[in-house]
Amino acid sequence: MVSLFLEEGLIEEQRLIEDYQESEKTFTITSWHPEGEFKYDELGREFREHPGILAPKLEDLFTKRNLYVASKLYEVIEDFWAEDEDQGDLLKLAFIAALPQATKMIPHTDSSGPSWKLPRYWIPYIREERNFCKSFLRRLILVRNFKNNWARVAEDYDVSAHFDYNSLPKLPLKMKRRVLILRCDARDLLESKTRADVIVMDPPHYDEIHYYELLYLWQKWLEGRYRDTRFSDYSFWRHEIDINRVVGRKLSDYLSSIVLLVNKSKKLVRKGGRIVLILHNRSSRTFSRTVDILRKEIDGSFKIEIEKYFPKLRSSAQGVHGKDKFLYLIRLERI
Repeated sequence: MVSLFLEEGLIEEQRLIEDYQESEKTFTITSWHPEGEFKYDELGREFREHPGILAPKLEDLFTKRNLYVASKLYEVIEDFWAEDEDQGDLLKLAFIAALPQATKMIPHTDSSGPSWKLPRYWIPYIREERNFCKSFLRRLILVRNFKNNWARVAEDYDVSAHFDYNSLPKLPLKMKRRVLILRCDARDLLESKTRADVIVMDPPHYDEIHYYELLYLWQKWLEGRYRDTRFSDYSFWRHEIDINRVVGRKLSDYLSSIVLLVNKSKKLVRKGGRIVLILHNRSSRTFSRTVDILRKEIDGSFKIEIEKYFPKLRSSAQGVHGKDKFLYLIRLERI
C-alpha cells in the first residue's frame, strides 16, 4: 500500500516536471536582455568564476520562464528611467537585488532559505525556480521603506552622489550636515587633502572574491539598452586588488597593493587616528604571510594591533559546504 502510494506520487511529480518543460518551450523572449559570454573580451579568456558548460552565455544562467518575465519587467523599468532617472534608479536597485532569484543558481537546501549561496556563477544539481515577480515586489517594498526612513533621517542634510572623483565639486572642508556618496577607485582618494580620524579598508578576499566577474551580470543589465554610461566601463578589472591567475595577479601583487595603500594613507590620518584593515580568508598560512609582510613593510609611523575572529554563526554558504571563514582586524594607529 505504501509502495503503491509512493509510486503514484513519483509518477505525478514526473508529470508535473514534464508539463513544466513543455510549457517553457512556448515562451518566446522578445524583450531586451543582455547577451554575451562570461569572459574578458580584451584577453579572450573565460572568467575564473565561469559557470561552465551548463551556462556558456549570460542568458543560459536564467530559467527561460524567469528570463521572459525579467526582460519584460526591465523593459518597463528602463522606459520609466528614461523619463525620471531618480525614481528609475530605485526601480533598478530593486530589480538587481532580486535578479539572482531569476537564475538557476538557487539551490534547494534544508538548512536555510533560497538564496545565491556562493560568490561565483554556478548551477546546483538540485535547485529551485523562484517566482521572480514576487521576489522583485519584496525588494521593492524594502527599497520603499528604506527610502521613507532615510528621507526622515536625512531631511536636514545635503546629500549628493558622484561617479567620478575627478569631476567632484570642491567642498567646504568644515561644512556640516553633508553626506557625500562617492563611487570611485579608493586609490584616487589618496591624492585628497582631506584629513580623517578613521579609515576603514575592507579589500576583496584574496582569491575568493572577484568583483569584476561577479558584478558583470548585473553591470550588463544596468547598462541596459539605453547604454547608461555609469555602467559602461568594462576595463576596471585591470585595477582590482585581488588574486586572479586568469589575469596574472598573484599573492605578492595583492600584498604589495595593501602595503602601498596603507603607507600612502598615512598623510590622510590625523595623529592618534587609525587605519582599520579587515581581511577575510580560510588559510592560516596565508594570513601569517600577510602579517609578516605588513610588519616588515608598513611605515614605522604606525603601531600595529591584530585581532583574529571566528564567526559565531556560519553563513548559509558555510553551512552548505562546511567551511569556516575567519577574519583579521588589523588596527594601525598613527603615532
